[in-house]
Amino acid sequence: MSIRNDRDFLRIWSGQVVSNLGDGVHRVAVLWWANQATGSSTAVVAVALAASIPLLAMAPVAGVVVDRHDRRHVMIASDLVRLAAAAAFAALAG
Repeated sequence: MSIRNDRDFLRIWSGQVVSNLGDGVHRVAVLWWANQATGSSTAVVAVALAASIPLLAMAPVAGVVVDRHDRRHVMIASDLVRLAAAAAFAALAG
């Protein structure tokens, strides 16, 4: 069976494409907002750094969680948490 004909693979791949696209749009929007709000490239770098630190800090913990739990459920839960965080940020930004 070809990968192109594997429905499960295509569903996971499509979901990941949408998730990554959303991540990219969010990243650009936040950095653009930081630049527009402050006019400072230092603020843009600070925001980018602040977004990267939690990722680096949580990577070892996430590896353990994924090893101990159903990967599908972990992936869904992490996307829902990211959605909630993005919605909260949008609400706070006005």
